[in-house]
Amino acid sequence: MQTGHIFRSEVLQQCALVEEWTVSILGSPKVLALRNGKTVLPRLFGQKLRAVGDLSKANPELFQKSQRIDVLLDEFQPYADLRSELAHSVLSCGQLSKEPLMVFTNTGMHIAPDIPKRLALKESECKSLLSKLKQQVKQIRDQKLKLPATVSPAKAGV
Repeated sequence: MQTGHIFRSEVLQQCALVEEWTVSILGSPKVLALRNGKTVLPRLFGQKLRAVGDLSKANPELFQKSQRIDVLLDEFQPYADLRSELAHSVLSCGQLSKEPLMVFTNTGMHIAPDIPKRLALKESECKSLLSKLKQQVKQIRDQKLKLPATVSPAKAGV
């Protein structure tokens, strides 16, 4: 059962790192300047992701690689969905052959009347998902706003 708890914790942590990145982008001086100093910070995680995506599409000049941000955010969406699923699920464990099986049951979501939504993952699948998620998060957090143009002292006449 510990593996399931660690897996859920790691997914939540990685998604929190992406949320921190969205807040740093949306609250940056460059973005605030576009909005006349008004902070537009959505409350929900998915809304923050969409806000950064919309910002990169509407103002590609702000970002070093705005098209890359759009692709990365699209690729990240299944992990954001997984985060939501795990956060609202009860964990139970079983054994599938020699490998532990984690079953996350979301009693608030039903796939049919009286049948709650379940996600079953083998321990190896948890490890693989986490590895891919961490790579994705690193790539997202590596995306930066363009630095303001600077003038070297020689070009400034100094």
